[in-house]
Amino acid sequence: MKVNFYSSADFFDEGANLRILKASFLDCPMHYHDFVEFAYVHSGSAIHIIDGKSYEIRKGDLFIMNTNTPHEIAPSERQDGNFVVINCIFKPEFIDGALMD
Repeated sequence: MKVNFYSSADFFDEGANLRILKASFLDCPMHYHDFVEFAYVHSGSAIHIIDGKSYEIRKGDLFIMNTNTPHEIAPSERQDGNFVVINCIFKPEFIDGALMD
């Protein structure tokens, strides 16, 4: 299975450590990235696959993905509306070192 890598260089403007994105999609292939992701499910539902385990995510859910963690989003069987996620992504250095211990 192919796993895509998403680099922070492709998502952040020079000098920026934080970005907020609105994403609407039916599926997102297996990938990992070098930034932390906080994601709030604004509407709809989907299946979030992490480490081979499937989790249904739906409106109101929040999930956090650490760096270098392969994961994917797949369509839910019940597809109750357009799946929309609000992503707050940031580089690890954005977090104060004291919080990382």
